[in-house]
Amino acid sequence: MSSNKSYLEQLRKFINDTERTIKETEVKLASSEEISSEEGERIVKMLKEHLALQEAEEARLSKEELKKK
Repeated sequence: MSSNKSYLEQLRKFINDTERTIKETEVKLASSEEISSEEGERIVKMLKEHLALQEAEEARLSKEELKKK
């Protein structure tokens, strides 16, 4: 279970880093169309949805473990 918590922590950090990088990149590429604001927001939204699913699964597993005890 602790490996799952570690994974969630790494995923949160990755999402935050990705979000920050996208924002920094958007500023640098303001005149370029390599990555649009919408595309960056879509990527971050997908990552946050993935994190939410992982957290829900962790909560479900924790409840199951408590029921067994």
